Amino acid sequence: MSRTGEFRLDRPLELGEVRPGGTVRCHLTAEDAFAAAEDLVLSARREVWASFRDFDPFTRLRSVRGRQLGEDWFDLLVHVLRRGVALRIVLADDDCVCRPEGHRRAWRTRRALASAAEAAGPAADLKVIVAMHPTRAGPLWKLLFLPQSRHNVRRTVRRLSDLAVPQRLATMRDMPGLAALVGGTGGHLRPRGGLLPFGFARHRQRLIVADRNRLFLGCPGFVPDDGRESAWEALQLTVSGSVVAEAQRHLETFLAGSAEGGVQPGRTLLRTLSSRGRRRRFLPLPTEVAAEIAAAHEMMALRVRRLIYLETAGFSDLRLAGTLARAGLQAPGLSLILLLPQRDGPRRPLIERHAIGELRRGFGERMFVGLGDDRPRDGEEKRLHAAVSIFDDEMAIVSSAALTPRDLRWDTGAGLQLRDHRLVRSLRAKLMRAWLGPAARTEHFEPETAVASWTALAADAASGVPIRPYPVRS
Repeated sequence: MSRTGEFRLDRPLELGEVRPGGTVRCHLTAEDAFAAAEDLVLSARREVWASFRDFDPFTRLRSVRGRQLGEDWFDLLVHVLRRGVALRIVLADDDCVCRPEGHRRAWRTRRALASAAEAAGPAADLKVIVAMHPTRAGPLWKLLFLPQSRHNVRRTVRRLSDLAVPQRLATMRDMPGLAALVGGTGGHLRPRGGLLPFGFARHRQRLIVADRNRLFLGCPGFVPDDGRESAWEALQLTVSGSVVAEAQRHLETFLAGSAEGGVQPGRTLLRTLSSRGRRRRFLPLPTEVAAEIAAAHEMMALRVRRLIYLETAGFSDLRLAGTLARAGLQAPGLSLILLLPQRDGPRRPLIERHAIGELRRGFGERMFVGLGDDRPRDGEEKRLHAAVSIFDDEMAIVSSAALTPRDLRWDTGAGLQLRDHRLVRSLRAKLMRAWLGPAARTEHFEPETAVASWTALAADAASGVPIRPYPVRS
């Protein structure tokens, strides 16, 4: 069965759904997702708006159309700019204290994009913003984390000092935030004294809008082909319909919303936005501006009665875990399947174990938690995991957010709610079949038998299914 599916919405839909005439196409492999993103940008005639958590313009091209133009996204963007298409791109910045490599990547990408515009000619219309989330640590937070902050900066200084001077200067050119953290003369760097600045949140979303009428949600990780592609990438969607206007408005306003704390409510697009905390002078935390992804999860958990299916890169939000547990206690016929990525080492994060313990309180034996292995087998494409939550046949939520407090409450994120029952049911079946492969049987898809069937299959080492049960004691 193909891991790409297209669903046409050809009947009147309820408020909050993708509108009639729109389409939703899902991408469950990396090759397909990259090719779809390339085709979307290449099909633009007037403008492309995008926001990326990570973007490397030297990521190789996958689509047939793209490979006819060049080798990588740099070549693709030069071609698009030469055709007169305007590009508006927001790159997520990181601070030099907590994530110096992320900071360097963002500014290196900005420089590469400027080179693409130069190669495209004087008429190229490109605007790139490297945006750091406005939430910053207050004085007491800086003091509490000062030992770790100084350790991080010293490590960065050591790595830079080990480089030859030309390479060091080239590296520092892409780290403008470093100037406030280090000093020194004669080519010798040293950390500055005093409290060090750092932030709590970042812009995590990945989305592209072309010509204000097509949306690509959850763009794959754009990194060079050197083995660093993320092991856990979100399900991708290509969407048309009225939700694209919401996504366009979000791209145009989210930076101001994070800075000023005000946004218009959405209908189908779900967002997470936070702004600088103002309630506490010395220990401020980000203030929630929009937590629509979390709110949609909590609302649907208490409405459904048969099966909740979750794929996520992390599960540690205790508030959501408590809501799900309450749903399990209130609805004795409700069951839950949760898939998480495998991690190096035998032990799982403590907060994750607490959250899953809360789920067990509500669901008991009506719950299966599995650890998925995304490494491709012979002849297989790289599998894309889904940042997706499916509630019975009523709603699917596809987003950039893991089910963690930071993703659901602080980091800028975007998601889509799908309410067409046929679409939701088909999407869940495709996701399940992508994991189970030839071992899939009817009982693995039915809400009443899915948990017991998945539990038995994951426990059978001979099944060949790339899922193992979550360790009871880890």
